[in-house]
Amino acid sequence: MQRGEPGGRRETHPTKRLLIDTAVTLLEDNAVEELTISDVLTASGISYGSLYHHFEDFADVVEHALLRLYGRHVDESIVAIEQSFDAATSRDEFARNLSEVTRWTQAPERAALRLRRIVIFASTESSPRFRAALGAEQQRLTSTFAATIVRAQALGWIDPAIDPESLAV
Repeated sequence: MQRGEPGGRRETHPTKRLLIDTAVTLLEDNAVEELTISDVLTASGISYGSLYHHFEDFADVVEHALLRLYGRHVDESIVAIEQSFDAATSRDEFARNLSEVTRWTQAPERAALRLRRIVIFASTESSPRFRAALGAEQQRLTSTFAATIVRAQALGWIDPAIDPESLAV
């Protein structure tokens, strides 16, 4: 399912982008259940009609915003994984670098970000469309990690008998 967010899958109309950006900004400081259509429309200066022209309903706006927030986490993780490989000159160094990535993602100061991801995952319960879109973002992270594992296997740093996708998961 292509939703126009994130990962640059396709261009997003400026009005749609503004509504998503506004919802993201509001979600950075508010709980998802506190976000209202009035808040988004007032902060963005966009009309109800324009919102419904670009989205099926308000839940669709919220899902796009949550997907954008989750996409940021995916992007950060992808950069960290790729840097851990690119900076390594040996298997042991690659392992140490990946351990550092894990420590970074699990650091106490990132607890709020981890909690936000849990809220985002929980938000998929009642929305098959959101579940599919979030699944695609998670797959983007898994695929990147699997590709890095393939590169490490080519260097003899990881047993080539191990399935990269399974290890990535």
